[in-house]
Amino acid sequence: MTKKDETNEKLKGTFYLSMTLGVFIVIVWGICFGIFMGRF
Repeated sequence: MTKKDETNEKLKGTFYLSMTLGVFIVIVWGICFGIFMGRF
């Protein structure tokens, strides 16, 4: 495996982790917003 391939794989992993974390944050925000709106 060349150094370029290794760097590319690390970037792919970082991208997937970031996307997963972003989706998780949006879901949690949506749940909290739903709870907030349900109180009024």
